[in-house]
Amino acid sequence: MTDTIAQEPMGGSVPEEPQPATPYQLTIKRGFLAFAIMLGSQILVGFIMAFVPSVLAALNGEKPEINIVSITIFSVLISGFFLWWWVRNDMRRFGPSFAPQIGLRPSSMSVRDIVILSVVTFAAVRFLSMAYMGVVSELGGDADSVGAAEQIFAAARENGSVFDKYGMLFTVIFVAPFLEELVFRGYLQSSLLHKMPIWAAIFISSGVFATVHGNLVLWPIYFMLGASMGWVFYKSGSLRAAIGFHLVNNLIFGIVAVMGWTI
Repeated sequence: MTDTIAQEPMGGSVPEEPQPATPYQLTIKRGFLAFAIMLGSQILVGFIMAFVPSVLAALNGEKPEINIVSITIFSVLISGFFLWWWVRNDMRRFGPSFAPQIGLRPSSMSVRDIVILSVVTFAAVRFLSMAYMGVVSELGGDADSVGAAEQIFAAARENGSVFDKYGMLFTVIFVAPFLEELVFRGYLQSSLLHKMPIWAAIFISSGVFATVHGNLVLWPIYFMLGASMGWVFYKSGSLRAAIGFHLVNNLIFGIVAVMGWTI
């Protein structure tokens, strides 16, 4: 009977098995980079669209006409393109484990439970917002209670352009919810959650969300709205639920704003 002897390959030792790469973990730096790309591209596009007509008008000795509605529409659309490129690049760079980290995954809740959660949360935020605005009105702060979006919609109504009215409506209802939820909840809140409790992650991401949306008077309302979407995202585990919440909110707001109603 002979023993079987394992043969070593020529050249020495047996090659080691390749070790699987460690999955990438979303960082706070990357969360804020996504925010910087969105905001920076909007500011850059807005500056170019306002600066170029001003220079041309000055050269011709004319008064520049700045269309704030068109600037808003194009700045949001172009920033959406830049963010789409950023997300695609991240997904290719970091592999299949990256998408779920920013909420691009199925929800852990049923559709029925998501709807109930969203309706209850929306109603609570609406009630608190009305109570807050009642206090503001009593204190004489009505002059500062009109947000930038309301002013832009008012400009669209006064301008009378079909593109301005419906372009702004399309941007607010369909583009902004995807863009903002991907940044504020998908990237920012998710990255913060790696280093702090959920309440702190929602607080910071909602604070940033409110700061870029409203003035000092409206800041608490936008903060509550951001926190509600952050909570829906956290409980559902999916960005789709937060986007749906945001879309319905903007749909109601957009119709009211474009018609000039007050609620």
